[in-house]
Amino acid sequence: MFKGIKNLIDTRLKQNIILDEFTNNYGTFIKIDPSDLYLVVLFLKRDPDTRLSILEQIIDLESGFFCWPNLGITENLELLYQFKSLKMPYKISIGIEIDPQNPFVLCIKQVYKAAGFFQQDLSKKHKLEFEEPSKLRSLGI
Repeated sequence: MFKGIKNLIDTRLKQNIILDEFTNNYGTFIKIDPSDLYLVVLFLKRDPDTRLSILEQIIDLESGFFCWPNLGITENLELLYQFKSLKMPYKISIGIEIDPQNPFVLCIKQVYKAAGFFQQDLSKKHKLEFEEPSKLRSLGI
């Protein structure tokens, strides 16, 4: 198993993507910029050291419900994507903060088909718009 998801992603993608990371009894939690969501999700599903084959759920977290240890409490809506592997003994959750002035989120249903159901529910509940990650197609991802 890897030493830390931040180290793994930063090293393999050669970018500093993870804003915050912590681990507790429930798994590893990382916070990223919403613009990096598709890239990170695709990486975590395909990488042999993570093999996150299942999207368990996408949870909407209201302001102040979930506090990131190093970044403090947010005033915006947060989405928490929870993944697990059938082959590896861990779970990883990805948190993104949604700007109420720009409620666009990258769609990940191309990577995880179940995401479509969660995204549809969140779209109705919070008036979020899920965009196809067209800029990543030009990168060959």
